[in-house]
Amino acid sequence: ALDERELADYCASLGNRGVRIDFLLNAIGPRVDVARYGRPCEELRLKDFLLPAEVVAGSQFLTASRCRPLMRGNRSSVIVLLTASLGRSAIPLIADRTAACDAVQGFARVLAAEIGPPGPRVVCARVDAIPGTRTIQETMAANARTMRMSVGEFATTLPGQGTAPLTLQQAGREIADIAFDPDMWPTGSLVDIVGR
Repeated sequence: ALDERELADYCASLGNRGVRIDFLLNAIGPRVDVARYGRPCEELRLKDFLLPAEVVAGSQFLTASRCRPLMRGNRSSVIVLLTASLGRSAIPLIADRTAACDAVQGFARVLAAEIGPPGPRVVCARVDAIPGTRTIQETMAANARTMRMSVGEFATTLPGQGTAPLTLQQAGREIADIAFDPDMWPTGSLVDIVGR
């Protein structure tokens, strides 16, 4: 998803075989240890700050823009751009990832306007933290260490949108609903996926 040439070649091979894309979802992000989450802004180097933007926002841009020609003429197709609830929060020690989330949301708005209603729908799914995933567990541990708290104590400082922690299965079901319900989620929608 980050190799522009490889992605272009892959899309060309699909196009040559007459394959069309109905649903596009890209869920990659940097590993916590590589991104070195859990550090205050003054300790971040510019390349550290830009890494999540490159991996998260950059890969969303590449996959959506390069796969889009394989979705032309298919009004039922949908591009779901995935971002995190950080785009509506102010959680310390994760400025780099939060900026990347805001970038994805901005890109989703522009792409929806650029493609317009005749093309594939563009929907941005803003997903709450899923405590059962390795990425969230590692991020919370890194932030808790920096703040000299236990992970449990740190968890109580986080804003929660849902009544229960979000699960991977629930997030998957809701993203599938977005894909198959164009009336509920028209192009340009921003959907918050929270625990219930």
